[in-house]
Amino acid sequence: MTYKLPYPFDVEYMRRNKAFLLFCPPDRLDEEQRPVLEGRSVLYKLDESSYQSCPYSDSRGISGKPINVESLKALSRHQDAVAKLMEGVGRYVARQRSVDGAAPDLSHMYALAYIGYRSPSLYFCRKLFDEEVEIPSVCSVASRFFHGLMNMLALIALEHDGVLDGVTMTPEQLYRYADDRGHLIGIKESCAASKAAIVKYLSLSFEVCIEPTQSDQETLGSLLPFNAIGHAAQVTMELEFASLVYETVRCWLWRRMPGYEGKAPAQKFATTHCLLAKKIAQAALPFEHVLFKRARNLMLALGSEGPSITRLIEMAHECLEAAENDRKCRAIVHERLKFQMLEIFEQQTDFLEQHVIGGCFLSSDLDSFFGNWPN
Repeated sequence: MTYKLPYPFDVEYMRRNKAFLLFCPPDRLDEEQRPVLEGRSVLYKLDESSYQSCPYSDSRGISGKPINVESLKALSRHQDAVAKLMEGVGRYVARQRSVDGAAPDLSHMYALAYIGYRSPSLYFCRKLFDEEVEIPSVCSVASRFFHGLMNMLALIALEHDGVLDGVTMTPEQLYRYADDRGHLIGIKESCAASKAAIVKYLSLSFEVCIEPTQSDQETLGSLLPFNAIGHAAQVTMELEFASLVYETVRCWLWRRMPGYEGKAPAQKFATTHCLLAKKIAQAALPFEHVLFKRARNLMLALGSEGPSITRLIEMAHECLEAAENDRKCRAIVHERLKFQMLEIFEQQTDFLEQHVIGGCFLSSDLDSFFGNWPN
């Protein structure tokens, strides 16, 4: 089978650069031969029969956007498995956060949502090396539900100076927040789950993050390796955040070049962290920007910050003022930050080699995925 990726790099290239493979959206069919990304898929188009008029009386009914009824049926078919996945991931979050029975807040829910959203990624990476690998339907179903929740929680964080720790809302309040602010309505379609289903899964999201109890094997057998799924999400979050720091410095320096005129140099790997860096880099003090604070806090929602990441941030702070008007210093800044980035990426080699066999970790120059630095 000839695979494609919705990126400027082909599959063979990405197979030789597994460090960035985790960033790719899992645009593949799951074990039920449904697109993991559903309506967001670039490679697969849904039949018109997948959609029907929205039956709900909330903001979705007013919008006139249809719902994906096939996606709703998939959620119904796998509701028990999704609940067990949430339980397994919830225990993983509880262990990482050491909550010990404390009442969970929205940062716990964000950690659960992010891992749930990323749950197909490890299988997607494996599938690019072995087409016999299947992406579990329960992961694709959970990913679609948590995608919207994750994005909404990230917006709520901006209302609290980039912080979700200590912020609490009930499931009913979260639903009302989503309904009032149009978060149940997408560009092409509306959220397919009913209010009762949304509140049900939001309630479970809080419940499963309270305290680790049963072992993973007691919930879903050996079908889903919750530790590997959770660890993969943590690795991805850490690499995304490191990339945000690196790309912010690059964009910030470009904006101070004569003749720049606000036109950004081409970004070859235009994932969310790259696009966010463009906004943050417009600030005089980018690492004081609320978007950067939020990114750091959301990373911390999944666990502690590693010393290599802390050092990268410190270096970025030190480098900005020194490099602003000094061409030679800019080259030194680039070299130092790239070395630190490679150290951070290298720390994840063993994990990916253990779970995604074949190919190289990073065979290309790091800047192939970002773009040129000013010289």
